[in-house]
Amino acid sequence: MGIRLAQEGRFAEALPLLAVANRQAPADLAILHTFAQLLQRAGRGDEAAERYRLAAATLPHEPSVLAGWARATLLIGDQHGAIDRLRDLLGLDAAAEAAHGYLH
Repeated sequence: MGIRLAQEGRFAEALPLLAVANRQAPADLAILHTFAQLLQRAGRGDEAAERYRLAAATLPHEPSVLAGWARATLLIGDQHGAIDRLRDLLGLDAAAEAAHGYLH
């Protein structure tokens, strides 16, 4: 319901529903990304970065979580934190590439 409201542009109505949904299903990437984007839109970038940080604890190898966390961190002015998140993301790519090369 929260995602649908967000897609309809009804952001104020969607935000509290997405907060509940994110608490109930923290590994649901569609909910996470929509919720974090609405938090950023509402000027609550610190909260968006925290949502991604919590998601990364559950999904440490999910590229979209790390990319979202980097973006949220950059938007709140933490360039060093954003660079760290991008390094984490690049580390995943390097590990995947190494494993791919190893398998072939």
